[in-house]
Amino acid sequence: MKRIFILFIALVSINLQADKDRYITLKCVFVGNDYPNLFFMFVLDKDNSTFSGYMEAQGPNQPVVAGNYSKTYDFYLLEGEGTTVVSINRNTLRVTSSANDDSLDCISIDVPKDYLEYAKNKKRI
Repeated sequence: MKRIFILFIALVSINLQADKDRYITLKCVFVGNDYPNLFFMFVLDKDNSTFSGYMEAQGPNQPVVAGNYSKTYDFYLLEGEGTTVVSINRNTLRVTSSANDDSLDCISIDVPKDYLEYAKNKKRI
């Protein structure tokens, strides 16, 4: 009985880690500190080459932008609705857009629990 319980715990731990390894998550702030408490989140799904971008305060249920991404040597190229292309420099984690002159500085973080819940619920539908 004890062996089965330990095996169950190990399988659950592996499954949870697999979900976290599936995503790249960036927490970003606008350059210039015009909005120091306004954080923008990018979550890239490595399995499906898709991404979602949302304001941290609003949560993942209300994405601002979503689409597909491709990976080059130095950049992630995110293609959303229309022709807007967002590029993320993989070395500096600086985000720039073809739509305007705004840029964001980002840090890599663990996938937020609310996003994992959102993704799990999204799969069920």
